[in-house]
Amino acid sequence: APILADLLGAGQVAGDGEGEAALADTDGTRVAADDSRNALVVRTMSKSFSLAGLRIGFAFGHRALIAGLMKVKDSYNVNRLSQAAALAVLNDPDYFRACIACVKATRDRLRAALIALGFSVFPSAANFLLARPPRPLTAKKLYETLRARQILVRWWNDPRVRNHVRISIGTDDETDKLLAAIREILAQNKEGRF
Repeated sequence: APILADLLGAGQVAGDGEGEAALADTDGTRVAADDSRNALVVRTMSKSFSLAGLRIGFAFGHRALIAGLMKVKDSYNVNRLSQAAALAVLNDPDYFRACIACVKATRDRLRAALIALGFSVFPSAANFLLARPPRPLTAKKLYETLRARQILVRWWNDPRVRNHVRISIGTDDETDKLLAAIREILAQNKEGRF
């Protein structure tokens, strides 16, 4: 993390967003917040703690940085249910490890299945995959067809990624539904029904 080191050395506040860090097989670029007065580490609990709908996370850093955050935060930015859920999972390391194992296993299963179907899929240490469908099916057409079936993936009309879809890792049932739909779409595309 040379850029973070440069920022920290220059006295700039450096933030390290680690929303996906627990899903990776390495520690990534974690900043030792207790060793620096200007390093702030933030982590969402959406992915690795499986609390996506609650919109909750945490930050740690030097006392002065945390005090600054407390001055600008909204008075009631987190509801009691979200707080209770966050505290429950933080106090249950076995649940946390099970969530991580489940996301990793589903991600690996989905990646292998997509590759077997002819997709090109980037390796991932996150809770999503970036996948290019086999030709002649376009990423945009896959996105539109899945959306019509109420299966949501992401597609951007940006030259760097327009040939790919971003697929979030869901439950095993959601993954099975997605794969079944993709198999049908590929069969229809092969038959020229698009």
